[in-house]
Amino acid sequence: MLRTKTTVYLSLYNALLAVAWGYVFIHGLTSVVRQAATRGLDVFALVYPAVGNVAVACQVVACLEILHAAFGLVRSSVLPVLLQSAGRVNVLLGVLFFIPEIQETRVTGVMLLVFSFMDLIRYSHYLLSLQGMGPAWLSWLRYTAWIPCYPTGATCEGYTIYHALPIIAARRLHAISLPNVFNIGFDYYTFCVLVLLSYLPAAPVLCSHMIKQRRRWVKARNEAPKTKKIQ
Repeated sequence: MLRTKTTVYLSLYNALLAVAWGYVFIHGLTSVVRQAATRGLDVFALVYPAVGNVAVACQVVACLEILHAAFGLVRSSVLPVLLQSAGRVNVLLGVLFFIPEIQETRVTGVMLLVFSFMDLIRYSHYLLSLQGMGPAWLSWLRYTAWIPCYPTGATCEGYTIYHALPIIAARRLHAISLPNVFNIGFDYYTFCVLVLLSYLPAAPVLCSHMIKQRRRWVKARNEAPKTKKIQ
């Protein structure tokens, strides 16, 4: 019974985010295609105004995946999920949502399209796999598309945070000054600098996690025909 309830919950969760990220990708891409001929590369600046708020909401909801991993609802390790979720929440909610000046840029538009494309594939794959009906082409995309998309998305994240630093410092964005009731201080500028520095050690962790997942998938795919022949 518990397993059934978990499957139903995860199915609804994945369906919601597949539809939401699908909307972000399709609507964002449509905004680009419509005016690509007249605006050139600047057309990517139209993506955030079109779908930015939906993308932020999607990423906030996706933080539930940290709990999914922690409580064993899925087989993912907590650390990779935590690193990916924290990085995206920081750039989408902590930075972009509060700094309109950098929302309408080429890099931001590319980043949102990459995020939404990857997660449209990922949540669709999870949803169909839970129903035992995942097509082979979707599995291939799930375990292959990240190879070009991950470095592109991570580079866009870092670029966005770096170019937001002067604004964060000038406005003391999200800063908590001392003294206060709780006697706790927080400097968001310093936090973002540390986040940028963490990209180098964090990237191998995430890449290693995704490489292991791809190897398991390739191994399972290669062994499947042999199993059928034996049976």
